[in-house]
Amino acid sequence: MLKQDRKIIDKLLTCLDDRIFKIPSTKEELLVVLDKASFPDLFCFYDSDMGWNKGRVRTEIKLLSNETFEKLVSGLRRQVQQRNREQNLAEMVYNRLKSRFPNEQFEIIEFVEWDKYNFGIKIVMCDEKYLLDHNGTINELIQDLIEEVNEKSKNRIK
Repeated sequence: MLKQDRKIIDKLLTCLDDRIFKIPSTKEELLVVLDKASFPDLFCFYDSDMGWNKGRVRTEIKLLSNETFEKLVSGLRRQVQQRNREQNLAEMVYNRLKSRFPNEQFEIIEFVEWDKYNFGIKIVMCDEKYLLDHNGTINELIQDLIEEVNEKSKNRIK
Protein backbone atom coordinates (compact mmCIF):
# COMPACT_ATOMS: atom_id res chain seq x y z
CA MET A 1 0.00 0.00 0.00
CA LEU A 2 1.26 3.44 -0.85
CA LYS A 3 2.09 6.02 1.79
CA GLN A 4 -0.59 8.31 0.33
CA ASP A 5 -3.20 5.54 0.72
CA ARG A 6 -2.19 5.05 4.38
CA LYS A 7 -2.67 8.78 5.00
CA ILE A 8 -6.12 8.74 3.41
CA ILE A 9 -7.12 5.67 5.45
CA ASP A 10 -5.90 7.30 8.67
CA LYS A 11 -7.92 10.43 7.92
CA LEU A 12 -11.01 8.43 7.01
CA LEU A 13 -10.69 6.37 10.20
CA THR A 14 -10.49 9.61 12.20
CA CYS A 15 -13.60 10.97 10.49
CA LEU A 16 -15.55 7.71 10.84
CA ASP A 17 -14.57 6.91 14.44
CA ASP A 18 -17.68 6.44 16.61
CA ARG A 19 -19.93 6.73 13.54
CA ILE A 20 -19.73 3.18 12.16
CA PHE A 21 -21.18 0.37 14.28
CA LYS A 22 -21.72 -2.29 11.62
CA ILE A 23 -18.84 -3.13 9.33
CA PRO A 24 -19.82 -2.53 5.69
CA SER A 25 -18.88 -5.00 2.98
CA THR A 26 -19.08 -2.53 0.09
CA LYS A 27 -18.40 1.14 -0.54
CA GLU A 28 -22.09 1.65 -1.22
CA GLU A 29 -23.04 0.23 2.19
CA LEU A 30 -20.50 2.51 3.85
CA LEU A 31 -21.86 5.54 2.00
CA VAL A 32 -25.43 4.70 3.09
CA VAL A 33 -24.30 4.41 6.72
CA LEU A 34 -22.34 7.66 6.38
CA ASP A 35 -25.43 9.46 5.05
CA LYS A 36 -27.36 8.48 8.19
CA ALA A 37 -24.54 9.27 10.64
CA SER A 38 -24.25 12.51 12.56
CA PHE A 39 -21.17 14.38 11.46
CA PRO A 40 -19.34 17.50 12.62
CA ASP A 41 -19.09 20.39 10.20
CA LEU A 42 -15.39 19.97 9.56
CA PHE A 43 -12.38 17.82 10.45
CA CYS A 44 -9.06 19.63 10.30
CA PHE A 45 -5.78 17.79 9.84
CA TYR A 46 -2.30 19.14 10.48
CA ASP A 47 -1.05 18.12 7.03
CA SER A 48 -3.99 19.42 4.99
CA ASP A 49 -4.96 22.96 4.10
CA MET A 50 -8.58 21.98 3.50
CA GLY A 51 -10.86 20.66 6.17
CA TRP A 52 -12.80 17.46 5.57
CA ASN A 53 -16.59 17.60 5.69
CA LYS A 54 -19.07 14.81 4.99
CA GLY A 55 -18.92 15.49 1.24
CA ARG A 56 -15.13 15.21 1.19
CA VAL A 57 -15.29 11.94 3.16
CA ARG A 58 -17.86 10.56 0.66
CA THR A 59 -15.64 11.54 -2.27
CA GLU A 60 -12.52 9.99 -0.72
CA ILE A 61 -14.39 6.74 -0.06
CA LYS A 62 -15.63 6.61 -3.66
CA LEU A 63 -12.08 7.10 -4.97
CA LEU A 64 -10.57 4.23 -2.94
CA SER A 65 -9.27 1.23 -4.83
CA ASN A 66 -10.68 -2.14 -3.78
CA GLU A 67 -7.45 -3.01 -1.97
CA THR A 68 -7.40 0.30 -0.10
CA PHE A 69 -11.10 -0.07 0.75
CA GLU A 70 -10.34 -3.47 2.31
CA LYS A 71 -7.63 -1.83 4.44
CA LEU A 72 -10.16 0.81 5.52
CA VAL A 73 -12.65 -1.93 6.47
CA SER A 74 -9.93 -3.66 8.52
CA GLY A 75 -9.28 -0.38 10.33
CA LEU A 76 -13.00 0.10 10.97
CA ARG A 77 -13.19 -3.44 12.34
CA ARG A 78 -10.33 -2.69 14.76
CA GLN A 79 -12.08 0.54 15.85
CA VAL A 80 -15.36 -1.28 16.56
CA GLN A 81 -13.54 -4.02 18.49
CA GLN A 82 -11.67 -1.40 20.54
CA ARG A 83 -14.88 0.53 21.26
CA ASN A 84 -16.59 -2.69 22.40
CA ARG A 85 -13.64 -3.55 24.64
CA GLU A 86 -13.69 -0.06 26.17
CA GLN A 87 -17.44 -0.31 26.75
CA ASN A 88 -17.00 -3.67 28.51
CA LEU A 89 -14.21 -2.27 30.70
CA ALA A 90 -16.31 0.79 31.54
CA GLU A 91 -19.22 -1.46 32.55
CA MET A 92 -16.87 -3.51 34.71
CA VAL A 93 -15.59 -0.34 36.45
CA TYR A 94 -19.15 0.90 36.97
CA ASN A 95 -20.38 -2.46 38.33
CA ARG A 96 -17.48 -2.79 40.76
CA LEU A 97 -17.98 0.76 42.06
CA LYS A 98 -21.74 0.31 42.32
CA SER A 99 -21.41 -2.99 44.18
CA ARG A 100 -19.00 -1.40 46.63
CA PHE A 101 -21.02 1.81 47.06
CA PRO A 102 -24.68 1.01 46.31
CA ASN A 103 -25.92 4.38 47.62
CA GLU A 104 -23.53 6.46 45.48
CA GLN A 105 -24.39 7.69 42.00
CA PHE A 106 -21.84 6.99 39.25
CA GLU A 107 -21.88 7.98 35.62
CA ILE A 108 -19.04 7.09 33.30
CA ILE A 109 -19.12 9.71 30.59
CA GLU A 110 -16.13 8.48 28.64
CA PHE A 111 -13.67 5.64 28.94
CA VAL A 112 -10.56 5.15 26.80
CA GLU A 113 -8.03 2.35 26.82
CA TRP A 114 -4.80 3.51 25.21
CA ASP A 115 -3.08 0.22 25.96
CA LYS A 116 -3.20 -2.52 28.60
CA TYR A 117 -1.80 -0.23 31.31
CA ASN A 118 -3.04 3.24 30.35
CA PHE A 119 -6.62 4.43 30.66
CA GLY A 120 -8.53 7.66 30.52
CA ILE A 121 -11.84 8.06 32.29
CA LYS A 122 -14.32 10.89 32.65
CA ILE A 123 -16.66 10.01 35.49
CA VAL A 124 -19.17 11.67 37.76
CA MET A 125 -19.00 10.37 41.33
CA CYS A 126 -19.67 11.93 44.72
CA ASP A 127 -21.48 14.74 42.87
CA GLU A 128 -18.24 15.81 41.18
CA LYS A 129 -16.86 15.31 37.70
CA TYR A 130 -13.43 13.73 37.38
CA LEU A 131 -11.15 13.49 34.37
CA LEU A 132 -8.36 11.02 35.06
CA ASP A 133 -5.43 9.62 33.15
CA HIS A 134 -4.38 6.40 34.83
CA ASN A 135 -1.17 4.47 34.39
CA GLY A 136 -1.63 0.95 35.76
CA THR A 137 -3.95 -2.01 35.48
CA ILE A 138 -7.72 -1.77 35.34
CA ASN A 139 -7.90 -3.17 38.87
CA GLU A 140 -5.54 -0.43 40.09
CA LEU A 141 -7.78 2.17 38.42
CA ILE A 142 -10.81 0.72 40.21
CA GLN A 143 -8.93 0.70 43.51
CA ASP A 144 -7.92 4.35 43.05
CA LEU A 145 -11.54 5.29 42.34
CA ILE A 146 -12.69 3.38 45.43
CA GLU A 147 -10.13 5.23 47.55
CA GLU A 148 -11.33 8.56 46.14
CA VAL A 149 -14.95 7.73 47.00
CA ASN A 150 -13.90 6.64 50.50
CA GLU A 151 -12.01 9.93 50.96
CA LYS A 152 -14.99 11.99 49.77
CA SER A 153 -17.29 10.02 52.07
CA LYS A 154 -15.04 10.78 55.06
CA ASN A 155 -15.04 14.46 54.19
CA ARG A 156 -18.84 14.50 53.99
CA ILE A 157 -19.13 13.04 57.48
CA LYS A 158 -16.81 15.69 58.96
